[in-house]
Amino acid sequence: MRQAANIFILGSYPCQTPMHGGQIRLAEIAAAYQRTGAQVRVCSVFDETSYANQRYGPYDHIYPIHSQFRQWNAQAIPLIDDLTVGNYAALDPDAYKTLSQHLPSSVDVLHFEQPWLLPLVLRWRKEGRLNGTRLVYGSQNIEGPLKASILHQYRIPQAEAVAEEISALERSACQEADLTLAVSESDRKTLQSYTTKPVLLAANGIAAWQAKDAALKHWKAQLPTEKFALFVASAHPPNISGFFDMFGDALGFIPPDTRLVVVGSVGPHLLSHPRFQRWLPLNQSRIQVLGLIDDQALAAVKTLAHLFVLPITEGGGSNIKTAEALYSGSHVLGTPVSFRGFDNFVSLAGVHQHAQPAAFRQAVTTLLQTPSPATTPATQALRQTLLWSNTLACVEDTARAQP
Repeated sequence: MRQAANIFILGSYPCQTPMHGGQIRLAEIAAAYQRTGAQVRVCSVFDETSYANQRYGPYDHIYPIHSQFRQWNAQAIPLIDDLTVGNYAALDPDAYKTLSQHLPSSVDVLHFEQPWLLPLVLRWRKEGRLNGTRLVYGSQNIEGPLKASILHQYRIPQAEAVAEEISALERSACQEADLTLAVSESDRKTLQSYTTKPVLLAANGIAAWQAKDAALKHWKAQLPTEKFALFVASAHPPNISGFFDMFGDALGFIPPDTRLVVVGSVGPHLLSHPRFQRWLPLNQSRIQVLGLIDDQALAAVKTLAHLFVLPITEGGGSNIKTAEALYSGSHVLGTPVSFRGFDNFVSLAGVHQHAQPAAFRQAVTTLLQTPSPATTPATQALRQTLLWSNTLACVEDTARAQP
């Protein structure tokens, strides 16, 4: 009888109660391995302040706020804890000892999600702890250019130097791994240029949702009675900048009898932003911020939404929120960047893309007054391909391929 594979996953955030897209993907990757009968252990290293109210896994490890490794070239630079955590995990004596105790004595596959913990992986391999272990690198983005863009927004002078180091780390991750997984075809081509080893597409997906009658009744009473637009996002800086890039400073183009409903941790950041404050009374009359809500509430809100908006203007990879919007069958409005990795869907009825902010805003106004798109058996079948069980099939194949 074939013995179950031992899978060890390294991540950069807890995934017991996933909230943002990266956490959701990490949790779904673990679930994909588990569906094969494999023994799966997830070990993440992260900043406690970012996940203070979330449940941690038994092997998760906190990156101390006062660690000397948070310095980059003896400089304190914000927004790069993801980069510095690798050296902390590999070089801090206490951290390395603890993390090494979490590593089973025999591992068939070590999957490191994102490149950040590669220094730890390389030290383990150098010390003979990964003999016979297959390394899988899970990329969620082409991280170097994205980090440069974020740091430039905050006028960080070391932006380009930091981005170059991240890009070098990504190249090394592809070269050291036996297999690399990409979230979009464009990312796959870029990552393949870094290595002669295989790079496979493992796109972002979604879990099907079914709103309960009680939740639908509750949220119908809380939300606009007219057709409304929905924006779901985390507080990731590109989500904030993308919102103002496409919506501008004033939300007067949204009809006065409805609202733009905002779900997720992005909400408070929009409300406090100087560009929102500039037209505060007007903007407050056109927006309804729900903040973080549970899965059942989110299922109800998504079911009731007439229009999903995806004001994404930067970054690579693909967006889980795009997959959710496309699965809904409602109108979906995004930028060309929003639909990266979802080329098969852009020609569907109800899917609209505009790169120019003025056209994007006009489309919001128009679509809020347009009937819902029709669904056909063909479009319904296409939407089923968005489910995680389909998009991460190659992850299951990786586990099953172990001797």
